[in-house]
Amino acid sequence: MERVKRNLFLQLQFSMLLAALTVLPVFDWVGALVGLIYPIIVCKVIGVMWGGLALYRLYDVPATKRPPVAFLVTAALGLLFVFLSLFGIPVWIEYLALIILIIAISMARSSLRIKWNTPGTQGAYFVLLAIVLNIFNMVADTPCTQVAALAGLVLYWIGLGKMKPSLDADGIKGVVKLRIAIVLSLAAVILDFIPWIGHILTAVLLAMSFVVCFMGYADMTRSVALGSEGRGGASNLRASMVLLLIAAILAIFPFFSGAIIAFLAIVALWLVYLGWCRILEGMETMAGYYKEEKR
Repeated sequence: MERVKRNLFLQLQFSMLLAALTVLPVFDWVGALVGLIYPIIVCKVIGVMWGGLALYRLYDVPATKRPPVAFLVTAALGLLFVFLSLFGIPVWIEYLALIILIIAISMARSSLRIKWNTPGTQGAYFVLLAIVLNIFNMVADTPCTQVAALAGLVLYWIGLGKMKPSLDADGIKGVVKLRIAIVLSLAAVILDFIPWIGHILTAVLLAMSFVVCFMGYADMTRSVALGSEGRGGASNLRASMVLLLIAAILAIFPFFSGAIIAFLAIVALWLVYLGWCRILEGMETMAGYYKEEKR
């Protein structure tokens, strides 16, 4: 039952965060209408349907195990407003949906009474949310999603730090490489403000960040502390990076539609969700085994 509840918690958090990102303010209205509308619609539909399914399953349990009604109503209301935004409702309702979803996301863990067997799994949860923030920026690429992506890098760093004590040597090597990739990415963001030479250095640093990150996931595929399921999740993450690399290469050529690149990012986003959920579950399972052995 605990595993089912954790999975529903992650499914709902992923869905609500994805839905919230789709209603962030957009200041470049022309760019939004030309290149972003279809990928954003897809993300809205995924967020609402996937989140709605999780809410239904959480409601369809015995009353004694059901989350508080206040939380269910808050989450459902936020997702409903995002769904209505597909039909051209006033913009202020979208902003209201954003506020409601942020409240629901903050309420979720206490409402579902989620308990981690180890701080490392909480770190994996933080990393999952952080990468959603980062990859969604490839889908929308607006000033607000760029700010969210930067916040995601900070959350990513914190999450990896929490994971480190719960891992073995291979897992730690992977985490160290992922942290190096974060530093390279932050440096690239800063250098991108410098004309000409800054753009060249940014491209070099981002390429280095990609290689180091891919190597980090490769180390994690050998980590015993992640269990077989967690190692499979690391393989999912490597596959997501291949898709992101393809999307980045296509972005170089102007004749490829931005929508195609955005859809590749959406598929990569799904692989990231699947990968980090499996890593989290693998860590939880292994932590449970260790606790049983100590008894």
